Amino acid sequence: MPDAKSRIEQLAAEFVSQLHQIARDEVIRVLEGRPTETRVLSARPRGRPSAWAKSSRGEKRAPEVLETLRDKALAVIRANPGLRIEEINKELGLATGELALPIKKLLADKAIRTMGARRATRYYVAGRGKKAGSKTPSNRKT
Repeated sequence: MPDAKSRIEQLAAEFVSQLHQIARDEVIRVLEGRPTETRVLSARPRGRPSAWAKSSRGEKRAPEVLETLRDKALAVIRANPGLRIEEINKELGLATGELALPIKKLLADKAIRTMGARRATRYYVAGRGKKAGSKTPSNRKT
């Protein structure tokens, strides 16, 4: 009876042989122009990317695009004070990653203010009764 080490080596060799055969079959299918049976899984969401998304990995968006997003986000916040980022995204049809930089720019310009932290952060137009950029709630109910 073979020992454990030789049995493991035999199984590993069989496995490598099977992988090699599968790879060879896939190459032949591709070269012959036949569709493959495997599906490539991607970390990206399905569907078309938003028109506001970066066109390729690492590429910066044009300043005009960022300015447009900034204005649209400000308009949504002005019309609906107290929205969270997910709710703003839903209004604009965007993803959080696409809107993160325009929101940061609005905060840096003190055009909007926040209340809350992390996912509970709510956004308000700055300068309504309190000092612009204030992180404390105003006395009025929302």
